[in-house]
Amino acid sequence: MEFRIVDFRLQSFNSCELSGGIFGGENFASQERRSRTLADGLRTQSVGTINFEHIRKFVDDIVTVSEDEIRFAMEKLAADPKTVAEPSGAVAVAGFMFHR
Repeated sequence: MEFRIVDFRLQSFNSCELSGGIFGGENFASQERRSRTLADGLRTQSVGTINFEHIRKFVDDIVTVSEDEIRFAMEKLAADPKTVAEPSGAVAVAGFMFHR
């Protein structure tokens, strides 16, 4: 029996633009969009050279979530008084909720 691991990454639409860069072969980030994301923990100038090559080699897909999807996920998480989620942590939940 052979198994294949599918690896994907999540990003906010306004954080570092990985999908266009990784699959287009260019490492870049839009300064204008990067400064406007709720998910400031995911905000970066660019992906380092080693990480960029690692992602190109091993990542199968990159899921991008919108700021509205992040807000919605945060609201759902906040409904449980035992859960505290900051926007960057809600990105994975937003990806699960909207992009399965």
